[in-house]
Amino acid sequence: MGTDPVPALIVRFALPATVGVLANALYNIVDRVFIGRSVGPAGLAAISIVFPIVLAVVAFSALFGVGTASQISRFLGAGDRERAESALGSGLCCAAIFLALALPPMLLTLPQVASLCGARGEMMPLTETYLRITAPAIPAPFLTMVLMGSLRAEGRPRPAMWAMVLGAGLNVLLDWLFIIVHGMGVAGAAWGTALSQLFALLWTLAFYLLRKSELRLSLRCLRPQLQNVREMLGVGLSPFLLNIFFSVMLALFNVLLGSHGGELAVSAMGIFFGIDSLLFMPVTGIGEGTMPVVGYNYGAHSFARVRLAVRLALAASIAWYTVSEVVAFVWPETLASFFTTDAELLRQTARSMRIGYAALPLGAVAVIGCYVLEALGRAKTSFIFNVFRQSLSIALLIVLPRFLGTDGVWLTLPAADVIGGASMAFLLHRESQTWV
Repeated sequence: MGTDPVPALIVRFALPATVGVLANALYNIVDRVFIGRSVGPAGLAAISIVFPIVLAVVAFSALFGVGTASQISRFLGAGDRERAESALGSGLCCAAIFLALALPPMLLTLPQVASLCGARGEMMPLTETYLRITAPAIPAPFLTMVLMGSLRAEGRPRPAMWAMVLGAGLNVLLDWLFIIVHGMGVAGAAWGTALSQLFALLWTLAFYLLRKSELRLSLRCLRPQLQNVREMLGVGLSPFLLNIFFSVMLALFNVLLGSHGGELAVSAMGIFFGIDSLLFMPVTGIGEGTMPVVGYNYGAHSFARVRLAVRLALAASIAWYTVSEVVAFVWPETLASFFTTDAELLRQTARSMRIGYAALPLGAVAVIGCYVLEALGRAKTSFIFNVFRQSLSIALLIVLPRFLGTDGVWLTLPAADVIGGASMAFLLHRESQTWV
């Protein structure tokens, strides 16, 4: 990572990460397509209600995983393999302890959790059915995300990619078997997701247990080191807040859309975020692929390579979001038709996409900037940025729907892109002045 051409490194790391992100998106997309076609808008709404919980899992796994990956890439860049292995062990141990403490209370209060996320009326029993099956399996995606970040940080992006690709393929097969063949509806979607996520965990874990990875897991390194834990949580706090705020926002989306537009509005949100997995999420793959390159070369004091990596990541991300914005404006009904044939639901989904993607290219700067700050270990700066951006987004989400109804809900997305993109551009410019 310190000698190969930077463009080739970005492609080598970002392409598998992006493919992995797209494969992971299939978990949500396939569920929504099968449920939308077999159960209808109520089933789509139920799956959408669960999405804030999925993001909460991503948030807490990022709290441990992103900080661990940042440490690993920087320690390896400095030539300190022992500290890199210690960082990996500390991250996994802390993640396991957190799961042991947090999961049981959630399992005992699933109806309350579903209600808090916005489940009402006909959506409630379907949401509870989905959660009763997927909630006990939460440790699988949680630990998988930590391990995949570690594999990328040590220069092994392909095993992480295949974990998601094979897991997504299995999910498609199981969804077809359980939903279409056996008519299990929402329960079938839940079983397909839970089993495929368990497979992805076993795949990633095998690389460490069979000693195919650069780093080694041992009982000695699994003991948390206070210095590692403090830095891990400090770096991971920013992406944690980013995702936990987004989880809160989506819960508010559920409640506000249900209040102003009813079940169809919540169903439209389910389709929107299903399509969003393809149009928006690949840039997170670019960010994940860029992070180890930036972290390694920053640790090695190769600042020209850091600067080039950031520029390439920004250019690729802005280009992707520009294309995504065009697709969202020109063909929203065509994309939504994969999920439903309901004319009113198609109309609402198309309108939500045209509003929600109005300023998408500016959002690329905010997304990539967060990954860069995390790779550099700039926990405080990233923390302040995300608190500011997400707090403002939630404030807008509370105010705008009062005057604009469901349109006000969707307007919070372009507002966050404009404000976040401009703010992060300033932060990156200031940070780059130190790369000399």
